[in-house]
Amino acid sequence: MLLVCAAVCVFVLCGILAGAKVLQNDRLTTEQNDQSQTVSLVFANETRAMSVPTEQATQSPADTGTKINLNTAGVKDLLALKGIGQVKAEAIMEYRRENGRFLSVYELMQVSGIGEKIFAEIKDKITI
Repeated sequence: MLLVCAAVCVFVLCGILAGAKVLQNDRLTTEQNDQSQTVSLVFANETRAMSVPTEQATQSPADTGTKINLNTAGVKDLLALKGIGQVKAEAIMEYRRENGRFLSVYELMQVSGIGEKIFAEIKDKITI
């Protein structure tokens, strides 16, 4: 019985030492471009990589100077427009569901809660 316990202890100890050696050879690397950052972990000679969007890649169209298309924008994109909060963004989405595609940017003023003042502030940042 004592011999079996000793063998198990040696096996566990060898496994721990081998694991420690593997940990010394592990490495973490990163590469970044305009769209994403790739993080790679080498563990036990096996590489695992994960791509993470960079801040630039997660900016809304309004932040980058690109016009927001009223016919394709989601709530998140619409929220980037000055004067458009959650309620108005959802109202725009509902208007689009009920009436189909916007035929003109001026049609946006038909959405409840969006009048001439808000339209004047965002008209240069939207398109159809």
